[in-house]
Amino acid sequence: MSQPKGDSPDQPAYDLSSAELSARIHELEIELVACRADLATWQQRCQEIVRIVSHDLRGPLTLISGYTQSLLARMPDDGTDDRAALLATAQATYRLEKMIGQIVDHTRLDANLLDLRFNPVDLGLLLNDVVRKAGRRHNSRDIKLERPHHLPLVWSDQRRISQIIGSLISNAVNYSDESTPVLVSVTTADERLVLRVADHGVGITADEMPHLFEKYYRPERLRHLRREGLGLSLAIARAIADNLGASLWAESPGAERGATFYLSLPLTAPADLEDEE
Repeated sequence: MSQPKGDSPDQPAYDLSSAELSARIHELEIELVACRADLATWQQRCQEIVRIVSHDLRGPLTLISGYTQSLLARMPDDGTDDRAALLATAQATYRLEKMIGQIVDHTRLDANLLDLRFNPVDLGLLLNDVVRKAGRRHNSRDIKLERPHHLPLVWSDQRRISQIIGSLISNAVNYSDESTPVLVSVTTADERLVLRVADHGVGITADEMPHLFEKYYRPERLRHLRREGLGLSLAIARAIADNLGASLWAESPGAERGATFYLSLPLTAPADLEDEE
């Protein structure tokens, strides 16, 4: 049965019968299915392009990085221009490798295709390695590690935990003064292990906190600070933490008062995963 047209010129007119309306809804459902299929196709093409480009870029970058590190290992640390040039090359190569990795992770996270491998992880050994590598990359910074001699194992993906902690340390280094230390510490509480990365840098205001883990976010008051990167590291770190069953958050007393990032990790496998084993 047709519905009456509106009496007012501002009121929309509805003159479709129930059968016509049902047919139109069916047409829209078919169009929606087709759009979803097109979107899935484009996502697959985008992932394939990212995979090919990242593979082709990583090959020469790995070669450059390997030769650079080999030359640095054989060259005396005498402060010469040649050594400074090699160090600059090594740092630039690392930044490019990191950016490529972020693009790949961003694409995989959007498609829910992040590769995770859960195993018991010795966080003590992992922290020693991550902090040592961070100290080598940021050789002018004091990066301290405080942890108990013995730590329980955590159930997680070792490579992804290293990535998160490395991102948090780099963030602390980038947004604090060179003369101040970055402190990495760890404690256990309520069947979880809590890691902290603290700095004495620019801090986080109450207005900035809700946006801290958004993609490409940078506070207006920090726009004058030129920081390299895509603005994805914290967003990716939070997304990976969520996929690991971990929690990642930050606290700060305010602007110019430093910040502390927390990563809380489960000590044991979830019950459903234990049952599968």
